[in-house]
Amino acid sequence: MRLKNRTLFLSLAFALLLAGVAEGQTQSNTNAAETHAQLDTHAAKIREQVKVMGLGHKITVDLRQGEDLHGSISNVGEESFEIVEVDQRQHVTVRYDEVKKVRGVYGDRGATGRRVNPRTSLLIGAGVIGFLFAVAVIVGGGG
Repeated sequence: MRLKNRTLFLSLAFALLLAGVAEGQTQSNTNAAETHAQLDTHAAKIREQVKVMGLGHKITVDLRQGEDLHGSISNVGEESFEIVEVDQRQHVTVRYDEVKKVRGVYGDRGATGRRVNPRTSLLIGAGVIGFLFAVAVIVGGGG
């Protein structure tokens, strides 16, 4: 009788252990599915932005790895799009899920050799003009 109880106990413990592992895998699969759904949502948003811009439009692509691409859209597909990269002088295919952000413009190369966001250039220019105006007012008003 004792062997029967031990076998029953071990069988029950094993069943509970398997149930816990299965629940953990289900939660892991659910978390992975949620992450994938968020990625798909973001990729769909990027795809729509690229489609709205259309072929030939200048674009800056910020990739998730930190690299930036600058060029004109040459092809728009369901899973990826292609740009003619101006710095590399070649066609580059980019998957939507690799993209962090897209902008509809790109600027010229700055002093560092990297392309500067035109908005940043505009803000810096406005700041310099504002500073010069303030200096002119101070110098002109003090005399």
